[in-house]
Amino acid sequence: QSVVGCFTSEAPITSWVFLQDFTKVLLITYLIVVLVTDRAQFRLVLLVMAMSLGFETAKQGWANLVRAPGAQNNNPIAFLGDNKGVAMGTMMLLPILGALAQTAKDRRERFIHRFVWFGVFMRGISTYSRGGFLGAGALGALMILRGENKIRAIIVVAVLALLVWNIMPQSLWDRMGTITISEETQRDESAQGRLYFTMKLVKGRTLK
Repeated sequence: QSVVGCFTSEAPITSWVFLQDFTKVLLITYLIVVLVTDRAQFRLVLLVMAMSLGFETAKQGWANLVRAPGAQNNNPIAFLGDNKGVAMGTMMLLPILGALAQTAKDRRERFIHRFVWFGVFMRGISTYSRGGFLGAGALGALMILRGENKIRAIIVVAVLALLVWNIMPQSLWDRMGTITISEETQRDESAQGRLYFTMKLVKGRTLK
């Protein structure tokens, strides 16, 4: 269906680029399903996925926090796109890093995963993306609702919320204030996209 759509589109050359990327995704997904046969292998796949993206994003998150707390990070990531894509990609990476931390064999490994987790979180927040902000809120709610230790989950979410509240400047909150719109005002394409990807994130996390 994708091939037919590519060659019958009004811009087949442009569509071909996206078809190549989609083909790579399908191939990797198929290989994971076929080759991963036990829990240890599955965890290794998650580790590779998390650190491939998480190392650089965590580095930027921590560096930004130390050098310029609250400053906006506009660095795009090639396969995620602009700030909106980076924000949603980082927020979707957080549950994987959290799962790796929970299944770590020792304290040092657990600390590394949580250290990377926080850096990735700050990288996502520093995009100033409203979709990323909604994603962070959805993850916080699910962490509390589905966490085994709800008291600890509430404390973690509260500490992160307080930290973000104190670090991020007023310009972020002014931007976040534009998330909600009146019912009389028609949602623009950007607003629809934020709600769509946030709902996908929530549904995916709930299924897990």
